[in-house]
Amino acid sequence: MKQYTGINLLCALILLIMAAGVSIPIYQFGKAFSYGFTAGYEAEEESMETDFIPVEIAFEPTKSTLIEPQDSIKAGNGKSYPVVYSRGVIMTSVSNGLIWPYVARLILNLAILCITVILMIQFIKLIISINKGIVFDAYNAKRLAKIGYLLLIASLFHICEGLTESMIISKIHADTQFYTLSPAWIPPMSDLMLGFFSLMLASIWRRGLEMQKEQDLTI
Repeated sequence: MKQYTGINLLCALILLIMAAGVSIPIYQFGKAFSYGFTAGYEAEEESMETDFIPVEIAFEPTKSTLIEPQDSIKAGNGKSYPVVYSRGVIMTSVSNGLIWPYVARLILNLAILCITVILMIQFIKLIISINKGIVFDAYNAKRLAKIGYLLLIASLFHICEGLTESMIISKIHADTQFYTLSPAWIPPMSDLMLGFFSLMLASIWRRGLEMQKEQDLTI
């Protein structure tokens, strides 16, 4: 099985990256949920009626802000350095009618996590099949196609999640004379590319199997 050592090493690295893609969002979601639950409980005890939700945004500084920053940070040596913000999180009130887009974003996040787990299972099945010496097989072609479709669906959910963030930010109207606020998300180009690449490989796999059958019939 020495010929598969390099392949298995690369696959192990891919699985580690996928596992990180699952565990880190779960940790962040759990931390945010814990914080929100604690804050809500404390607010209820203090008879506070206002709840806030976090929204990640990108700061686009104006020309004047870049030339003369309005903020600064004080370092350990006592010197102050000008600061220009690029990304951050603002807390907005749910009274602005933003609770449903926020809930939709959480649901999309959970759906993406589920798809990532299914992706890992399909990938592991593919590697096990290759380690058994079964490479050009119809089942492997189907697995590659499933991986491609799952990546494309996850990309679509990422885009929908970004659109909900854009909806939330459009309702905030928090632009200032120093910054313009915009959504922090970016289109998942790498996932889209990998999805189409997996579908292309699945098509090549199926075409190779068809050619092999034609040759067998000819012989």
